Amino acid sequence: MTILIDITWVFVINGVNLYANLNKWVFLAVNVISFLLVLRINWLCFRNVVTRRIKFVQKLSVSGTLMLILGCVGFYFVWRINSNVIKITDTSQPEVSVSSSFVSADNSILSLSDLDGSTIGFMVDNGQNGMAKQNLEADSVTATYINYENYNDLLAALSSGEVKAAVLPSDYETSLAGYENMAAISTSLHVLSTVELGTATTENTQGNDIDLTTTPFTVLIAGIDDGRSDAMMVASFNPYSLRLTLTSIPRDSYVHPACYVGEAKDKINAARSVSRDCMIATVEDYLGINIDFYFESNFSGVVDLVDALGGITITSDVEFDAQNSDAERGHYTVHIYEGEQRLDGEGALAYARERHAYLTGDFQRQQNQQQVIEAILTEALRIRDVNTMLNMLDAAGDNISTNFSVDQLVSLFNYIAQKAQRFPSDEHIEDVIQIVNSRVTAYNSFIWNEASYQTTSIVVPFEGSWADNRDFILSNLEVADEDTVIEPVTAMTFDASYDFNQPIVSYEEYAEQRFEPTLTESYYCYVAGGTWSDGVCGCAEGQTYVEGQGCVAAAATDLSAYTDQASCNSAGGLFVWTSNACVAACPAGTHADGIGGCVGD
Repeated sequence: MTILIDITWVFVINGVNLYANLNKWVFLAVNVISFLLVLRINWLCFRNVVTRRIKFVQKLSVSGTLMLILGCVGFYFVWRINSNVIKITDTSQPEVSVSSSFVSADNSILSLSDLDGSTIGFMVDNGQNGMAKQNLEADSVTATYINYENYNDLLAALSSGEVKAAVLPSDYETSLAGYENMAAISTSLHVLSTVELGTATTENTQGNDIDLTTTPFTVLIAGIDDGRSDAMMVASFNPYSLRLTLTSIPRDSYVHPACYVGEAKDKINAARSVSRDCMIATVEDYLGINIDFYFESNFSGVVDLVDALGGITITSDVEFDAQNSDAERGHYTVHIYEGEQRLDGEGALAYARERHAYLTGDFQRQQNQQQVIEAILTEALRIRDVNTMLNMLDAAGDNISTNFSVDQLVSLFNYIAQKAQRFPSDEHIEDVIQIVNSRVTAYNSFIWNEASYQTTSIVVPFEGSWADNRDFILSNLEVADEDTVIEPVTAMTFDASYDFNQPIVSYEEYAEQRFEPTLTESYYCYVAGGTWSDGVCGCAEGQTYVEGQGCVAAAATDLSAYTDQASCNSAGGLFVWTSNACVAACPAGTHADGIGGCVGD
């Protein structure tokens, strides 16, 4: 019994001491008391062995049983807390199987041997191409190889027949699900062969070894869905001013991912499907700042975390039905009311993901996501119940990962708790941290994919907006110079009705040159409903092809009778929104917008 007590209490004390930074004097007292209690049990055991007197047996039995029960309870709670904390902060990952698949969209290609003399597409060498080519050579297959700078272009080439097969990740249906070209071709893809490339051990990006209570820092917050970053936010925290900034980045921002070669561009959320390091480096290049830490959560993490907190309070501007966390989309099972309300985990996730109910779409979703994070922080700062804290850790353990160290998290928690104790309002303890929101503003555009014969919607950030947000984040990371002289306040006025207004970080619009997609004759053919094949646009009956316009109605056709866009387009005309008129071609000074109308140049 004594040996078992010693082992149990050593584990408990070591486990508890991981959090000694919360209050060093309390933890010192706990250690001394625990040591004395364990020492007493060992002394009773020694006396029992030496004297074999019944009174020592009785004392040892009673004291030992109580100590063992306390030790087992402590063992359970320490194990429960530490196992979740280790999961969240562990940067080592287990070995995973690495494999690639030869995939084709051509029904006549059924095996690798059918690729002899064909063209095969690869991503620019990612370390797997060599082994994939060796696999072909082993089957005596001679092929021409074409390298592509991003998966979207590779999928487009596969769709158009430019390549007969492509080497994709074996889990391509999931990992590439967010690419537009994947959605267009997924049903026609079939696997010819899978190449096992062995195993690999990945290691997460290490966080900076800094004292979070004295050094301002940045965190990249990412919500992960099917391997891509569905939500991206940069947080900066200044421990001196207790100011937390949250800057949202549009997930469809058209940028150059840091891990792409040359000047290849893609949507910023595609960087995460390559690796976490690629995502972090891309955001660093994008905003021109250093990212000290990351914090990632999947959808289940949001649901479980909010439920563990007992719900959050948000205020919605509109009422709508929304999608829950079910992977099968299209079932609207969560109802959000207009105004202030209490949401459970499913409701919070649905509110953070919704964009179709808003005129501003993804831009409003960014604000909703910031509101959800603020609400979670508010509830977390109000926690006074041990069970709630344990439930939070359970929710985070399997769904959240970060590269903060345990010591850093404990020190930061203790630092904020000490500040909160001196905060004058117990009812609004969350106000101890000043949260300021901002977002990188952008405008919608598109790119034309010549190979797949389709448009891809993108979001183009204003250069002025990302510059303003970068300066805003950097200003929050500044520490006042020790030589700075602060003049004393000689007079002070107070107005209880004063409302704090958050500073304007970024404007909605900037007067700068906008991105112009490269439009080809195949695009104009596509816009007008024609069929592009071998460099020729096939127009419907009664239409003729006009260079730079596409298929237009013959001059004899009277288009003035068509008063709505649908009937106008079906007749081969173009609908001018500004004048509500159906015309054969766009007027001077305008161009086709890609969806059947004319907009100003």
